[in-house]
Amino acid sequence: MIEIPSHLSSEFPDPGQVVFFDHAAVSPITKRAKAKALGFLDQISDPGRIDCAEFYRQVEEARTGCAQLIGAKPEQVAFVKSTSHGISLVASGLKWKTGENIVTYNQEFPANIYPWLNLIKRGVEVRMIRDREGKVLVEDIERLINSRTRLVAISTVQFTNGFRMDLKALGQLCRKKGVLLLVDAIQSLGIIPFDLKETPVDFLAADGHKWLLSFEGLGIFYINPMLLDQLEMNVIGWNSVTGYRDYLNYRLELRPDARRFEEGSFNTLGILGLGASVSLFNETGVDVLFSRVTELTSVLADELQKMGAKILSPLEMECRSGILSVLPPQGTPEEVWTRLKERNIICSVRNGAIRLAPHGYNTLSEVEKFLNAWKEVAGQ
Repeated sequence: MIEIPSHLSSEFPDPGQVVFFDHAAVSPITKRAKAKALGFLDQISDPGRIDCAEFYRQVEEARTGCAQLIGAKPEQVAFVKSTSHGISLVASGLKWKTGENIVTYNQEFPANIYPWLNLIKRGVEVRMIRDREGKVLVEDIERLINSRTRLVAISTVQFTNGFRMDLKALGQLCRKKGVLLLVDAIQSLGIIPFDLKETPVDFLAADGHKWLLSFEGLGIFYINPMLLDQLEMNVIGWNSVTGYRDYLNYRLELRPDARRFEEGSFNTLGILGLGASVSLFNETGVDVLFSRVTELTSVLADELQKMGAKILSPLEMECRSGILSVLPPQGTPEEVWTRLKERNIICSVRNGAIRLAPHGYNTLSEVEKFLNAWKEVAGQ
């Protein structure tokens, strides 16, 4: 197994007595993020140490790190309060015409459904594809695309079973058809390598509280700079304009980049925490973390199947993510989840199955602890 250098591995969360396999839900933050947040709180609590210029500098440093994570330029990334916020900027901002349609998957997380359903009242059709044995296929998406399709909205990784979309093939299809592509990346950023230079998309949104090991309520939004003027500004504030520091010179001249979507004061605490965690991912290498987590989930899948469990997640490498969805051979998923939790094993139940989501910093010894506990509560 590829090893994380000790000086970096020590900055990931320390699980203590808990086996934490729930990174697809709400994750513990990195030690680096905790230290950054505590330092900021200490500084902001001292009237003599409040330094707005320094805070802004650190915000931009965090933006640069987030841009590096996805292969973007800093000015192409905006901080938003959630994945839903980023998606809603697109849903509410595009100039829709009656009869246009959106293509999405019928089991997407609701953050990537409700903003589109809200457009039905404006005459926009929402077309939903079905999976094939848990896989969302590009050819099925293509069948739903027609001359009135404006956008495809899809998650990189599906939250129920961990299926990973072939974004490169989907992006090529969308460009061929002249269709916009929006990606909900919350279940992939931090565990699956992604580079806009290799896999261009039009919009991307992701919160930081899952695989990025940061706080809830703060995420990133990427927009292809060629599309900036295609989004109407339905929420605007003092920080959206070029002269944002010239307070009494009212000129509604929008910033020429993604920062126009940051309408007001920053969630500085959240941004600094996210930036700290992202810096750790950039130093460690998301490719390293992904290699480790696929090794861990491979061991889990093999051993669980030996104990009679059914793996619902696609196991082909091109479909893999950090999520493993499992049906226990005996007991309901809810009963098994409760018994695992009593043994300090943290996971989730999603869509009628146990959802395991170890990260790349987890260890084989934690996998062994989990398997021993599973054998007690659900093994045959």
